[in-house]
Amino acid sequence: MKKYIKFTLIIVMGYLVSGCGGKAATSPKEFKQQVGDGGYFFKKEKFVVGKSHQFITNILKERSKTCLNRTVKSSGSMQNRQGITTSSYTAADKYISVVSKKKNGTQMYVRMHMSSSNMIEISKQHKDGNFIVVADIDKKTNSSSVVNFYYIDSSAYETINNTMRKWLKGKKTHCPKLN
Repeated sequence: MKKYIKFTLIIVMGYLVSGCGGKAATSPKEFKQQVGDGGYFFKKEKFVVGKSHQFITNILKERSKTCLNRTVKSSGSMQNRQGITTSSYTAADKYISVVSKKKNGTQMYVRMHMSSSNMIEISKQHKDGNFIVVADIDKKTNSSSVVNFYYIDSSAYETINNTMRKWLKGKKTHCPKLN
């Protein structure tokens, strides 16, 4: 049942991330615009962290390389209401994270490319995957930073969002569970 729910969430989130059947964001700027335009599944947080910009950037580089650049495979079956298996699937979710310099600080984003043997494609995902998180980290003072955190607010990505929020606050925590 859990795998069926995950598979359904993958399909629905692909639809929602791409703008309810529209065009998927092709850049962090477009994703931030989608979040800024509002929507039930999009959120933005802004907070100040008592850690230097470089300290947070180092955590993001280290943890994202270790934790987020990987492919998670799963398989399962879907059943009808009578409990009869109607189809099976295999899925591979490829997570890609990028940490890069920007004019006044650092930007990090995470994309996820979904594929499945039986995926119903409601809308096109970007060839490099859909954005699920974008974070801008700007230097405020030598010992503090301003973080703008844009994300999809969904239980499907809750573990990534919560873990990244801790990293952005300067905490070296565990890797998020991606399956």
